[in-house]
Amino acid sequence: DLVNAINADLEGTSDINVTACFGGMYRPTPKLSLGVMYHHKKTMKFTDGTGHLTNVAPDALAPAVDDALDALAGEEGKRDYALTTEVGLPSMLSLGVAYRFHPRLLVEFDAVHFGWSNFDELDLQFSPDPTGELSGAIPENYEDRWQYRIGADWDLTPKLKLLAGYARDKTPQPKASMSPLLPDATRNDYSIGAQYRTGKWRFTASYMAVINEQRNNLENGQPAIFPEEANDPDVVRIKTLEAGSYDTVANIFALGVGYFF
Repeated sequence: DLVNAINADLEGTSDINVTACFGGMYRPTPKLSLGVMYHHKKTMKFTDGTGHLTNVAPDALAPAVDDALDALAGEEGKRDYALTTEVGLPSMLSLGVAYRFHPRLLVEFDAVHFGWSNFDELDLQFSPDPTGELSGAIPENYEDRWQYRIGADWDLTPKLKLLAGYARDKTPQPKASMSPLLPDATRNDYSIGAQYRTGKWRFTASYMAVINEQRNNLENGQPAIFPEEANDPDVVRIKTLEAGSYDTVANIFALGVGYFF
C-alpha cells in the first residue's frame, strides 16, 4: 500500500490569464445604491510545474517502496518530475444593495453566484511517466452555488470608521471529491476591521475568521465515490483510507494603505 508510504510535493505557477469582467452601479436615491458585477469563468494553466515524491515508509518497508518509485519513474533513484495541469475557476455574478440608514451607518447585502461547475476535474500529467500510473484526471464535479454576505460600516468619528461583516458560503464540493487534497466544506466567515482617514490617506486593518462546518465524506456509512469510479478497486481502497471527518478554521489578518489623488 503506497498511499501512506509516499509523500508528494507539487509546485507550479500559472500562465497569464485574461478574462472579461464588467460591473455597474445605480443610485435611485441618495441613501440607496444598487450594483451588479460579472466576472467570466477562466482556466488557469500550469505548464511548468514540478513534482517530487519522497519515500516516507517505515524502515522495514522502505526498500520495497523505493523499488516501486523506481518502477514508476522507469529510472533508478529518480524522484523529480515535470508536471502540467489545468484548473477551471468559476464565473461570478454579484448582486448588491446598500442602504444608508443613518448619516454614519451604511449596511450592504450581496448575493454572489459562483459557476463552480467549471471545475469538473483535476488532470495531473507527470513526465516522465512510462507506466502511465502517475498521471490521470481526478473527478471533482463541483456544483454551482450562491454565497450571501452582509456588512456594515460605522463612522465612529470623522476620521475613524469601524467595519463588520458576515458571509455564508455553501460548499460546491460533492462528498465524493473530498480528500486531504481538497477538504472543502460550507463556511461561515466573520470579519471585523477599522479604517483611519487623514488627509488623502486611508489606513485599514481587518481580521476574518473562516470557520468550516464539520463534514465527512461518508454516505450510508461508506466512503462517497463517484459512479464512474465505483468499479476501480484502487480508487475504492484510497477513498476508504481517506474516509473521515474534516474540521478546519482559518484566521486571516490584513493591512491596507490607500491614497486618493
